[in-house]
Amino acid sequence: MSPTPLKKPYKYKSPLPPSPVYKSLHPPPKEPYKYKSPLPTPPVYKYKSPPHPKESYKYKSPPPPPPVYKYKSSPPPLKEPYKYKSP
Repeated sequence: MSPTPLKKPYKYKSPLPPSPVYKSLHPPPKEPYKYKSPLPTPPVYKYKSPPHPKESYKYKSPPPPPPVYKYKSSPPPLKEPYKYKSP
């Protein structure tokens, strides 16, 4: 009578604590580890591509049109009216 009641509670207490503790500790470290690996890779690759083409396009477009347009438009109109008014 003594070995029967002791064997039942002992067997029920052993598989219950190790099962929930092992299962609860295993899923948390596996989920954050997998979610942290693919997140830093896509933002680093995407952030490095847009700044390169945007800076080159902005730096190459504004400098050539203003100096060329201002230098070519100022000398011809000033020289034409001056020559036409002199004679």
